[in-house]
Amino acid sequence: MDFNNELILNGAMGTNGLPIHVNAAQSYRTGIELSVQYYPIEGLRLANNSSYSINQVQHDGETLTHILSPTWLINQEIGYRIAGFDIGLSMRYRSAMYFDITNYYSIPQSLRFNASVAYTYRNITAGINVNNIFNERSYSNGMMGATAPLYFIDSPRNVWFDVRVKF
Repeated sequence: MDFNNELILNGAMGTNGLPIHVNAAQSYRTGIELSVQYYPIEGLRLANNSSYSINQVQHDGETLTHILSPTWLINQEIGYRIAGFDIGLSMRYRSAMYFDITNYYSIPQSLRFNASVAYTYRNITAGINVNNIFNERSYSNGMMGATAPLYFIDSPRNVWFDVRVKF
């Protein structure tokens, strides 16, 4: 996608708490996405959803990367279903991304692993899910504060249980 005179985020917040936008002479976004599911044997599911994107903007005579636009997003999943059990493991990767218009401040890349186990008996399913298994510290967002950059921390390891009933 090619844009002329696009309003883009500059990474700062106004006094009213809303993001500040600036006018970019030109901007460009392009990429490719792949989504695949594969069942090599009965009960086993392998899934991938990945994207690669190039996001550039012309601002004040410089070519910069759009803020909050990672180049890579990769989601991998493996699941196995046997005798009423559903077992899953997922991996989520996001490359680093800038959060200020000058491309000086960035949010580091992140890699997270999650797991789940569920059991279904008739119309009832009970499960346990563990997100961020290795308790990796990562950041989901950032913005420019009045005097320093501010980072939003992703959730640490967390566990949740669920019960579902079908009627």
